[in-house]
Amino acid sequence: HQTRAAFIPLLAALIARVPVRIYHNHGTPYLGYGGVLRCSLWLLEFLNCRFATHVITVSHSIRKKMIQHRIVRKSKCEVLGEGSACGIDLVEFSVEQFDKQHMVEARRELGIFLEKYVVLYIGRPFKRKGFHTLLNARQYVVGSSNECVILIAGCTAEDIVRNEGSPIKNVIALGYVKDLHSCYAACDVVVLPSWHEGFPYSLLEGAAAGKALVGSNVPGIDSAIKHNETGLLVPVGEKQALATALIRLRDD
Repeated sequence: HQTRAAFIPLLAALIARVPVRIYHNHGTPYLGYGGVLRCSLWLLEFLNCRFATHVITVSHSIRKKMIQHRIVRKSKCEVLGEGSACGIDLVEFSVEQFDKQHMVEARRELGIFLEKYVVLYIGRPFKRKGFHTLLNARQYVVGSSNECVILIAGCTAEDIVRNEGSPIKNVIALGYVKDLHSCYAACDVVVLPSWHEGFPYSLLEGAAAGKALVGSNVPGIDSAIKHNETGLLVPVGEKQALATALIRLRDD
């Protein structure tokens, strides 16, 4: 389903005359870049869609953008239902599992006081995932109130030091987390300031857990967040706008 990984299998299937070739697109990385890299990734996406007989995308906004950018014909591309790669199990992510009692228990395990405002980021320490934008924005959020904690799953304390030069107060990096239920239970807001996404599970799971959402205003994320209704959308890479959104939800 990845842009680069799909190219060779789709080409091989075309050469072998496999009659049905399905490209399950999980996002369009070219949207997050500029220059030669953007053109190269666009071309790969275009070829993948040409080689395939059927194209399935994970969100309606990604499908719309691919059609607008002439990557795929409208008749060839579809979304299954409301989208996502494999859906959300609403039994596993029932709101009852993330109530006040579970929040108290989760925060106790993580060493976070109940009165803190907790912002959760789930992702790798990459610029395209908005990791650096969040770290740059936290100075405004944490600086305006010592009651804010940035909780990060998927990044280590070493990743923080590598980016910032030293450990950061009020930022807790958990590294790899197998079961994210306690993270969702502990937080007030789930944030994802990515440059590009398909249909991000951290936001879908956060919504299922009844948490407020903040994300970049890009295709994929804008399918998961309805601005000013289910969360807040902010311009890509703008740390001040991200901080303002987080502060707004804190004060709401």
